[in-house]
Amino acid sequence: MPRGHLERRQYKKDEITQELLKVFQYYKSFREEYEDKALDWYETFVGYIEEQDTPGANIHVPKTYQIIDAIRAQLVSIFFGKRPYIEFRPMPEAGDAESFIANEDKAKVAASIVDEQLEKSNIQREFYDFITSLLIFPAGIMSVGWRYETDYIRRRTKVPEIDAQSGLYTGRYIWDYIESEEVVYDDNEVRNVDFFDFWIDPESKNLEDARGCFHREHVTLDELEEKVHQLSKLSDGVLYEVDFDKLSHYGRQSERGSEKRLSSVGRKGKRFDAYRQSSDERLKGKSEIELLHYWENDRHSIIVNRQQALYDGPNPYWRHKEKPFIMASYDPLPSEPYGLSAVQILEPLQEEINTIHNQRIDNVSMIINKMWLRRRGADIKDDDLVSRPNGVVDVDSFEDLMPMEMGDVPESAYAQEEVLLNHIQNALGTPPVMRGASARGDQTATEVSQQTEMALGRYEAKMRLFDEIGISRIARQMDLNNQQFITDKRMVRIGGEEQYKWREVDPGYLIGEYSYSPAKSTVDDATNPEVRREQLTEMISFLLQAEVPFINYEQLVVEWLESFNIENPQKFLIDAEDMQAAREQYFQQISGAPENQPQQNTAGSVQQNIGGNQYQRPNRRAGGYRTDGTPQPQPGQRGGARNRPTRRPQ
Repeated sequence: MPRGHLERRQYKKDEITQELLKVFQYYKSFREEYEDKALDWYETFVGYIEEQDTPGANIHVPKTYQIIDAIRAQLVSIFFGKRPYIEFRPMPEAGDAESFIANEDKAKVAASIVDEQLEKSNIQREFYDFITSLLIFPAGIMSVGWRYETDYIRRRTKVPEIDAQSGLYTGRYIWDYIESEEVVYDDNEVRNVDFFDFWIDPESKNLEDARGCFHREHVTLDELEEKVHQLSKLSDGVLYEVDFDKLSHYGRQSERGSEKRLSSVGRKGKRFDAYRQSSDERLKGKSEIELLHYWENDRHSIIVNRQQALYDGPNPYWRHKEKPFIMASYDPLPSEPYGLSAVQILEPLQEEINTIHNQRIDNVSMIINKMWLRRRGADIKDDDLVSRPNGVVDVDSFEDLMPMEMGDVPESAYAQEEVLLNHIQNALGTPPVMRGASARGDQTATEVSQQTEMALGRYEAKMRLFDEIGISRIARQMDLNNQQFITDKRMVRIGGEEQYKWREVDPGYLIGEYSYSPAKSTVDDATNPEVRREQLTEMISFLLQAEVPFINYEQLVVEWLESFNIENPQKFLIDAEDMQAAREQYFQQISGAPENQPQQNTAGSVQQNIGGNQYQRPNRRAGGYRTDGTPQPQPGQRGGARNRPTRRPQ
């Protein structure tokens, strides 16, 4: 078990502040080694290029952005493109099969609550930002916490009327406004954490192995007062007194992560906080303060503005007893907390593409705007050499002025850029079809299919890694938080996007042990829906032809319709009784046809009795087009499959 940094005892305020700041400085010095390069990769992603003093082209070609954007879109679609997001599978208790079956319904309810909480957290936007950080920086971080918030809500409602003079009820009701304190949020909350707002143990291999971590949060003075009020309700831990006057005077001293990035691309970083100097107390309460949260598996401490400790106590999430974060790198490195980012891999290639592209532009500019050889002493002004429509230059002799010939752009310059583009695609496994672009015209369908299959194999390995260290950890912490913090009955929405039902659930029904995984973890579903659709079509055709009786055909058809991106496919299905009758009638037709009559089977082939022997003539034909636009050969044509009868014994 990882050892803690600090001894668990009650410290004096100044003592605990200094101890925590020593640990923070140790973490901070380690992360500083990555910060300059992280800012360079951010500049590469956004396409920032510093202005140069020398003349010439200075253009950034956004090839890195194209690749990163394609990967980001696919990852977000795979994990959070469609509800349900998470699947819970019950763990059997001591080999008891009956309890396993009974817990399946509990797992469905628990997963539905987590799905709703992910929706409330705007998970698609938060996960989009997380993936962006993961692809640009050495790591992406997300927090998983429990948020409890109350507010005074004003509502218009009917109240008993009171006579103004007598003070007695009149027996009538009138509309009036009532203001009361209500709980506005009491659920899990998932948030993306800026790379520059998180520090991890330098000696750790990963977040689970880390002895501790620091997370920076910026809050207003009003929010800090509310946080102090909530901490005062805890039965364990030490809450230290905070000098709010000192905080309001100095305000936030540190730089936000976003401000650090903006300053690196030539924009203003840290700005003056106008709220801090306001004489209006309500405005002054909105001035910002920095909080440094120190987390261990069993400890949570808070420092305000890196000056004074606020709290030191146990980890409030005692059900899972973990640091409430996930941390992942695009390409993890063994025994290192930070791995390789995708932009880091592409940066040298991107710089070379920029150089070659700008050299080509300069070459073309020199060809269009030629230089001149002017005889020394010739009466020709510089302004006369500027190209203009119908321009004339007077010379005493044609030898006074001659153009300096420049060669055309060599073909090798274009070929070299094409080679670099292939290197970029191969580096991250993103061929054109994976990015929604067209394949080269000289590629066959087989070559395109092979490239796609190899890219999908690389994606599948990444998906499993992200599932293990990211999605499953999010789901587990959210579920265990629900088991800890939900103490009242709740209405839970069970079902899909459109077809669902509400159900009241007791807190005790959420208690259980589950395994967690993304509900849509198959890479083909998101990255190659055509392949998935073709597989389902062939499967349904085979099962119907083989008359397999123990298949849920309704669910299989629903899966097939969903491959066309149809929402709520159940609306196209008939009810269960009609479906069963249709199935029975269909199987009777294909099994009870007269022997000497042609029979159309489910595979689209025609069977006939010829000369006492039964032949099967496939009713198939090649279809589609090659990638160059020419049609495929049809049966009976040269180059295509011929319809030869297949002899089959009676």
